[in-house]
Amino acid sequence: MFMVPFVYRTADLAFANVPSEQREAALAMGARPGQYLIRVALPIALPAILSGVFLAMAIGLGETAPLLYTAGWSSTPVGGLFQPTSFLTGAIWNFYDYPSTEGSFQALAFQAAFLLLILVIGLNVVVQLVAERYRRRTRGMMA
Repeated sequence: MFMVPFVYRTADLAFANVPSEQREAALAMGARPGQYLIRVALPIALPAILSGVFLAMAIGLGETAPLLYTAGWSSTPVGGLFQPTSFLTGAIWNFYDYPSTEGSFQALAFQAAFLLLILVIGLNVVVQLVAERYRRRTRGMMA
């Protein structure tokens, strides 16, 4: 929930940066406001919106300690919507600090961190691919 303001503000700025000439041209050609939003403004603003979503996700992943202290830690699967559950960044935190003579918990922490790194890189690649796709589709609109 705390990521919503980041996404909202980014989307607000993205739509504000759509040139007013695009709106005027779409409405002059008979487009309804909903058509303008979906067919003109959204494709132009989508790369910025996706960047905001990715930024919010990165901030959310970085909030390990506050989540650990406020949400609590549970090693059980999700039991309900308002029940404590485990989360990957919390697992990294706990496994790395857990005392172990063989280093098996530290190995689990590094595996979880690697999984988290792959997840973040994968999301970054997907966002970049989608942004480039929409950038190519809207290249003629911004001329």
